[in-house]
Amino acid sequence: MIRRFETIPFFENYVINMDGLILQKKDYEEGNLNFLKSYKCNVTGKLKVTLKKMKDGELKKSTAYVHTLVGKTFLPHMQMRSHKVWHINRDIYDNRVENLKWVPLKGKQEYYYAPKKFVLNNRLYLPIERLPFLAINSKGDVLSFKSGKAKRIKQRLNGKIYFFDTEDYEGKRHTVYPHVEVQKLFPKKDKESIV
Repeated sequence: MIRRFETIPFFENYVINMDGLILQKKDYEEGNLNFLKSYKCNVTGKLKVTLKKMKDGELKKSTAYVHTLVGKTFLPHMQMRSHKVWHINRDIYDNRVENLKWVPLKGKQEYYYAPKKFVLNNRLYLPIERLPFLAINSKGDVLSFKSGKAKRIKQRLNGKIYFFDTEDYEGKRHTVYPHVEVQKLFPKKDKESIV
């Protein structure tokens, strides 16, 4: 089932639906479902489209990210210049409105995610679900991908428990206990289940 379409702000000749499908307005009104083809951005890998709009009396081409168009159309926000649209489930190809939210933009900071699997020095790192820019291995070593590159996190010792503090992309503070995350992501195998 195709969900409802709305006119895209600043691109009056186009409509978009809640799943990120884009049509020219005249095709939509005539019932033709000739969706515009999106393509992958070489730098970010996110989906983009090329649209035309009137500027200074001329029709000019403009490219835009599909997830940003969905956000501007269905998730109204007062301060669009100081915020950007973020994929909640970390899947940059999932442009459904339920998977998008506005997050504050600090300077020109990008929102990077830890890969689903990352190997460093023969150790497997998996992403921490509630802080998607962090990855942890079975020994409790933590890497941050906030800058786009893997960077080791220094941990503090409180008695016998290691921990560290970090901020998420919305500026909220979190205390992370690596031993708890290891138990969630790397459960011990029962000897009875092997037999």
